[in-house]
Parts: sequence; C-alpha cells; structure tokens
Amino acid sequence: MPLKTSSLMDKNFSRPMPKTPLMPNKKILILTTGGTIAGSGDDHLKGSSYQAGALNGETLLSLLPSIQETLEVQEIAQIDSVEITPHIWKMLLESLHSKALEYDGFVITHGTDTMEESAFALDLLYKKDKPVVLVGAMRPSNALGSDGMKNLCNGIALASQSPYRGVMVLMNDKIYNPHTLYKAHTYNLDAFASRNGGEIGYVLDGCVKFFYHPLPSIPLPFEPQDLESLPKVEIVYLYAGIEELPQFSHKVDGLVIAGCGAGNIPSKIKSSLLQLQDDGIKILACTRGSQGFVTQSDFIPAYGLSVPKARILLALCLKHSFTQEAIQEIFSHF
Repeated sequence: MPLKTSSLMDKNFSRPMPKTPLMPNKKILILTTGGTIAGSGDDHLKGSSYQAGALNGETLLSLLPSIQETLEVQEIAQIDSVEITPHIWKMLLESLHSKALEYDGFVITHGTDTMEESAFALDLLYKKDKPVVLVGAMRPSNALGSDGMKNLCNGIALASQSPYRGVMVLMNDKIYNPHTLYKAHTYNLDAFASRNGGEIGYVLDGCVKFFYHPLPSIPLPFEPQDLESLPKVEIVYLYAGIEELPQFSHKVDGLVIAGCGAGNIPSKIKSSLLQLQDDGIKILACTRGSQGFVTQSDFIPAYGLSVPKARILLALCLKHSFTQEAIQEIFSHF
C-alpha cells in the first residue's frame, strides 16, 4: 500500500515554550516519521505489543514538558521504521535543506529498527550546517517506563546546544556518530552501541557534554536526488556450509557480502563471486561481526562500515558509475 505522506508534508504545528535567562531561545523543527516513539498499545505493562507510529506529530509534541526552545513539528510519515525507504530519506532531506535558514536545529523522530541506516544515509547527503539529531524509543509512548519523551527532550537539547554541525543520533542519554552506530539489543533501553569505539557524548539533565570531536563528514559527490531509482544492491550472508550464492529474481548491480571474520569467503563462493565481478557486478566484502574492520580482500573491502550501511554507500557509488578503484578509495575513509 503506498504511503500517504504527501498530505502530511504541509502540516506544521507551532508550540512556543517559555524562555529562560540561562539559555537563548532556539527554534527547533521536529520531523516525525512514526516508529515506537510514536507508538501506542492497549496494555501499559506490555511494552513489546503496540502499534508503531500511532501518534501524529501534534500529539507527540503535546506530550513534551515545558522547555526553553520554540518547537514546530512537521509530519513526514507515520510508519514502522521497517517500512522506511530511500523516498522517505529524500523527503527528510528536502525539509532539512529547504528550512535550514528558518531553524537553529532539527530533530527527527524515527523507529529504532532502521535508525542506523537512515542516520548514515542522511549524513552522506545532508549539505547544510545545522545540527540534525535522530531520536527514537524502545518502549511505546503509553508503556510503563517509556523512554521516548526523555530521548526527544535530550535530542532537542542536543540540536540546540551542539557546536558541531551534521547528523547525530541520541538514544538513552548517549550521543552517537551515524558512521559507527548500530542497534545491539532488541528490547533493552540501552539498545545501541558503536562499532570500534563508544558514544561521542552524553546529555545529562538537558546539558550536552561531548567526550571528543565527532569525526568530520567526508565530502562526497552525492545529492538527495541520487536516492531516486538507486541501483540494485543485495546482501549475501555467509555461513558455515554454504554451497552456492542465492538467486535473485531481478538484475543485481552490486553485492555486499557479509563475510566470516575479517570478511573471509569460502573458496567455492569466492570463485562464483570472482566470475560475477568479471561480468561487471561490484562486490563488496564486509564482516558479519559487530566490531572490527575489513581492509584486505579479493573484492572491495568495506573497512569499518556495517553491512547495511555499506549497501547504501555502494548503491550511491554505483549511481555515479564510479570505477572499482574510486569506490575502494571512498570506502577507505570509513
């Protein structure tokens, strides 16, 4: 069923907040996409059974306590984040770019299942100089011990106070770099972790503290319109005893291999992949592990990127018809 998002794009709700002499008033736009943070269930004691994206942006905003910032909200979608597509990323980028002069920062409410992919895609394509913070929740809005409004308040504080421009993720008081963030637990409130390092900062009682400078964004020649009709890049997960590559029902432009250990591939599978590479299909070697790097391979190594993020970057590279050498150079920066 097609997403009914076009009519939601025009809905803007303003809710001025009282000013405080301790901090100048900042104007923050909250872009909502649904997810658990906007979820609602029938039983307050069952945080795992609910409808994601049940609350619209105006209702979500009404749940916030009084804070310093002036907030406005724009609904992009009301969906479970497993339904997120490049089209939603493009809609978010259009709002972020067109409204950059109107706001001091942005907060995006998002489901946690694909938050790491959305944060990474937005970071690759965001061109402005205002903070963008993705927040979510592990428990729906009406569940006992819900974390959504705390995360949203912290995200607003981060968007207001951050000296760094670009995309960040705020979950459970921790600030993450979108390049290294991944979801590590299915239910725990402390659900997110970072590949090859920890969080980059913390928010405590509305005060932002960075432990070290976030990695600077890498200048890349990608634009939001590249998200339209991306080349087909599929993922192949390797396991002990795998006999052959899966067959896809459509033409494949690239493959991301979730390899064993440091991207290792069984000899029988490697022979098939080398043939595909000779036929012009770009092959990227990742690790199926949550930590570490892939730096050497018969194919393009993914370096520090996780499998789902590597798929996004490879698709964007193929959109520009980059050579194997150029793609490898881009991945070496991650």
